[in-house]
Amino acid sequence: MHQSIRKTSSLLNAVGANGIMGAAAQRKTYSVVITKDDDGIFVGRCDELHANSQGKTFGKTMENMKEAIGLATEELGRTADFNMLIIER
Repeated sequence: MHQSIRKTSSLLNAVGANGIMGAAAQRKTYSVVITKDDDGIFVGRCDELHANSQGKTFGKTMENMKEAIGLATEELGRTADFNMLIIER
């Protein structure tokens, strides 16, 4: 099974609903694993936050994971300013 890591900065940086955080805020990085199931649907998961999502395309799944992580961090009272390390399997 081929595994690659995508590091496109414009896709990794995410800011939650609170907008851009101050310079003093530390940016947290969450690992997101994206796989393609037998039906061709991309499935994303962030085990640290128990956040999951899916989409018809890789890009849509990344967008959905950004939203899922934003909601999870908000619920946990964590900073809404985060990076996603995308691992494609």
